[in-house]
Amino acid sequence: MAGKENENGPKLSEIFSFLLESCEFLDTTSEPTVSDKVQNRVKKCMRDGERAIQMTNELSLFSVNEDLEEIATADMKYLLLPAFLAFCSSKNTAIERMETVRKSQDYYRDFVRLCKNYDLTNIELKPSSEEDAADMRVPPMHGPDEVKAMAAQRQEKIARFRKQKETENQLKEMQKLMEKEFVDDEIKRKFYLTLIDRWVIRSQEEMESLSSEVQILKHMQQMRASGQSLPEKKKPADFKPNPNYRPIIITKDMLQKKVFGAGYPSLPTYTVEEWFDQQVAQGNMPQPDSNSMLAGANAGPETEAAQIEEENAEKEKKIEEDDEETLLKARNMDDWKDDHRRGWGNTHNKG
Repeated sequence: MAGKENENGPKLSEIFSFLLESCEFLDTTSEPTVSDKVQNRVKKCMRDGERAIQMTNELSLFSVNEDLEEIATADMKYLLLPAFLAFCSSKNTAIERMETVRKSQDYYRDFVRLCKNYDLTNIELKPSSEEDAADMRVPPMHGPDEVKAMAAQRQEKIARFRKQKETENQLKEMQKLMEKEFVDDEIKRKFYLTLIDRWVIRSQEEMESLSSEVQILKHMQQMRASGQSLPEKKKPADFKPNPNYRPIIITKDMLQKKVFGAGYPSLPTYTVEEWFDQQVAQGNMPQPDSNSMLAGANAGPETEAAQIEEENAEKEKKIEEDDEETLLKARNMDDWKDDHRRGWGNTHNKG
């Protein structure tokens, strides 16, 4: 029956899907609340939400004389319409903030009352007159009784937060089942009940926040009525560096700079030759002339080539003079080359 199309607009189920998606968008978007994109969505949500509530009243979907089991599964989700409308109303910036807060509070109260009729929550709602009176006075928060009350309130908020996280995890798991082509009626019913439970917790948090905001708004109204000016925000002064300021050098940063090159002089103080002469004078290195290996290392490529040519000439001379030792070495080398072809070698790690 709730899925019946309205003559002047979309179906009730389509409005519900739009409101649900819009609440998720408004809750997670990084767009500023005052932006046109957000405010246009808020206006459409409020317009469609009010129309949806009117449609549920005309269809008589809910009654104080029935139990939760008597509600059809397809109609159970429409219990959330006042909560969606309350959340979207709190984002409206087109009217005065006090009016926005009051309207949002009224929708949240309607949602909680509707849930209490079906034993979905045990939240106690104060009458509007008592709540207004409570908003006007701020109780002193000192003494043992007040401290105990604050501790109990803190524990209640912690338990509420844990339950909200648990509920959100359950919704994520059941959302996968709801996306299937055929979903069992019990799964749908459990999903909607869990979604309602989540918004009951959310409504309690939002109502406490809105009640605190009302106190601030009333205090601002009283200050304006008495002629007092609101405190202006202090503009940040221009930054002026202190000439006597000494930067703090952390040991870790100082060591890193020494390792990576920023902690030592980048220009050399003497040449390599001067350093070598200094080491020789200190006795850390031998004299250049007394070390044949150092002299050989300093020899150029021309000297090395001359030495190789001299050794080859001496070998050829010995072979021509039939030197027995040289001839024996040459024959042995020829025999070894015949038995060991080039490239044979160790081929274990090749290919």
